[in-house]
Amino acid sequence: MAAALPLRNEKLPVTRLNWHGSLVSQLCEKGQKMSQCLRALWNDEAGFIISAELVLVATILVIGLVVGLSEVQHALVSELNDVADAIGSLNQGFRFSGLSAV
Repeated sequence: MAAALPLRNEKLPVTRLNWHGSLVSQLCEKGQKMSQCLRALWNDEAGFIISAELVLVATILVIGLVVGLSEVQHALVSELNDVADAIGSLNQGFRFSGLSAV
């Protein structure tokens, strides 16, 4: 059976994601104004220290990655220069006159 549409002065059912223990379900209660909910989310500092540590670790990893890739680039250029020098020093004066009949 189809659900009846709400009358004009009835509120529509509120559906939201409600994970157990989530930040939204802890800070935003049912029937609370959206501005109060957003203010509570803005003022919440529960995960600030963890996120600051993660930013610091991520920054160190990115700096290490940039330095490592730079060293790989220098090593690759050096190897390609060695290959180019080896190809350039090949003796191309080799001659082959063919087989002689016996």
